[in-house]
Amino acid sequence: MSGHNVFEEMMREMITPARNAAPYRKITQAQFDEWQSQVSFDILKGLRYGQSFCNHFNINDNILYYEFSWLNAEEYIKRAYIDNS
Repeated sequence: MSGHNVFEEMMREMITPARNAAPYRKITQAQFDEWQSQVSFDILKGLRYGQSFCNHFNINDNILYYEFSWLNAEEYIKRAYIDNS
């Protein structure tokens, strides 16, 4: 296997949800607000913003989990997971 194929496989794994992961699901604004009120403790423990969200809601989303910018992670969460209906 060439190096190029290794990177393609890594990218495919990152964007493909794990078999045991919960599918994309919506959470309510109230659930988000409740999590947000306690996320500071996770951040103090060294977790990233998106990592804390994924852990709290049992979501396997590699894009969100590894996002270092809390602002980008929050925008992504609002777009992908908050139920605005």
